[in-house]
Amino acid sequence: MKLIKKKTGDLVFSFCILLFLCACSTSKYVDSSGVVFTNGFYTTRTSQGIPIIIKQSVHDVTNATIALVFFHNVQDMSKKDVMLERECFRSIEKSLRTKVQPTRLYCKFNYDYSVCLLTAPVENTYDTLFDTASCFLQPDFSVRDERPEKMNDSSLPHLPPPELAALNVVLQEVYQSHPYSVLQNEEGKELAPDFVGDELYAYYMQSLLHAQNMAFVLCGDFTGVQAARLVMEIERMCKTVLLEHDSMQSWQDKPTITPPAIIPGDTIIVPGANKPRYVYATFTVPQYDDEDYIPFAFATMYLNDMLQVTLVERNMTAQSAGIGLIGGTGVTGILSVNNCTEKRLDDCKEQIEACIRDFPSESEIDELLVEYKRDYIRKLVRSTEKTDSECLKIIESACYLKSEQAYTARIEKVSQITAAQIKKAAITYLTSEKMHWYMVE
Repeated sequence: MKLIKKKTGDLVFSFCILLFLCACSTSKYVDSSGVVFTNGFYTTRTSQGIPIIIKQSVHDVTNATIALVFFHNVQDMSKKDVMLERECFRSIEKSLRTKVQPTRLYCKFNYDYSVCLLTAPVENTYDTLFDTASCFLQPDFSVRDERPEKMNDSSLPHLPPPELAALNVVLQEVYQSHPYSVLQNEEGKELAPDFVGDELYAYYMQSLLHAQNMAFVLCGDFTGVQAARLVMEIERMCKTVLLEHDSMQSWQDKPTITPPAIIPGDTIIVPGANKPRYVYATFTVPQYDDEDYIPFAFATMYLNDMLQVTLVERNMTAQSAGIGLIGGTGVTGILSVNNCTEKRLDDCKEQIEACIRDFPSESEIDELLVEYKRDYIRKLVRSTEKTDSECLKIIESACYLKSEQAYTARIEKVSQITAAQIKKAAITYLTSEKMHWYMVE
């Protein structure tokens, strides 16, 4: 199948690359305080061993973002632990909304970490930091909603309720007897148990507020003097709450979760989801730090366009179709087709398999490779334009690439990708016979 992408100007593309390279170039900045920024980063630890990462923002100079990250090991967590942690973060979020009134705030529960992230005007950085750290370290667990809001749960994508319920059924199947199973539930809905404040406080203090489980990440147009003061204040506030810990374990030392084994060739009819109907396929993918990951990401971009053209636009077989990733450090690929209109879901599956078989040749890939690289790089640039999104990029990079600065090297790697690498990744990972198919009706 020959894909057609709209051409864009080389000048715009070159300008995007220049902006990103300027933001991520190797350099050191030393001001009168002696604080050193390398590649725009300043990294240190509190006396208790809590990592502090401060990133100078070159794009967003009007806002500053502070994030507190808790890294959890799902292998050691029960379902009750998961619910307690989510409820703790609801209380933190409520405290922040009441006390700080930020420009942007959300609490994000992920497979391998939880994060509370707050953005406010940069001129209010210090006052905001003090109030934020107070809410982070001493949240008010007595303030409870009768009907608590659903927290942003990154272990599931943002989908309409029927699609979310269908996907949840599949995830229960995928993660049977796997550590990520504790993040799934039988109803496809988030549970809201009536934990009392004392129980939440005890869990928070005993299980979350450990120096080796935490990190502070800040992003803004900070000078070295400001960075030094931020570190000093975080140190002071943490000492009032946290106990000393001998462990100096880094967040990069957290155990990596092995993704579930995918048994190919089986098609499972999964009952229990309401109409409309869905087709899913799970498959093994390269992990985030593997050499094959970027070529694989490009292969999925090509296949996504093919699925969109064939199933949605031409045949009108489905409302949407595409490929994504599930999991955290142990990541798995998932192909999803929503709202299938075919009488037989097998017919929909056959159309998907035809797209996979018709994956472009190396010469066809090469024809559009510059366009796809432009798309990929634009996404990288956009992810650093705001302090909150760059803060999340730093956290993801530290968790999945074992370095908070690793994401800054992506653009160089993207520029070196070849059509041969993409084709090899497609053959290796995007093969129907290696997928496990789920029909949800």
